[in-house]
Amino acid sequence: MRTIRIIGAIDENAFKKFSRQLEEVEESGEDHVHLELLSEGGEEYTGLAFYGRIVNSPVHITCTAYGCVMSAATLVFAACDYRQLDSACWFMVHDSTDQVTGVVSGISHHVRHMHAMETQWAQLLSMHSKASPELWRELSLKTSFITADELLELGLADLILNGVKT
Repeated sequence: MRTIRIIGAIDENAFKKFSRQLEEVEESGEDHVHLELLSEGGEEYTGLAFYGRIVNSPVHITCTAYGCVMSAATLVFAACDYRQLDSACWFMVHDSTDQVTGVVSGISHHVRHMHAMETQWAQLLSMHSKASPELWRELSLKTSFITADELLELGLADLILNGVKT
């Protein structure tokens, strides 16, 4: 089984690299890939691109998260077929932030779009967990740092790795 790593920012360069590596797996006929994830987040639209690429791939993707999965990286983790994380890993969701300038009508339109994206993210996280979109929205509004145990309880993780060697 091949391993793909996403370490660092969720940005266009990371997406290009990931998509190219996943395409190689798809073209090889392999049916499973292991994804290692460590990310403090990045760009919202790129997070959506990762999400779409993962859920539309015929390859079974097992994700193992280490350290942190935050912000835009949360959708990368959620999209995977099987999700496990180290017991010391932190998961973080938060309200959108942006700096907007311009005419009032343009600012108002942008804010409506940001609210629509926040609703979309909550719905996507809900689709892959036991938690409602309302709960994900509430957690995001107050910037929530979620432990591995709490993430398992929310149903967004399938397994917690405890680091015990036998």
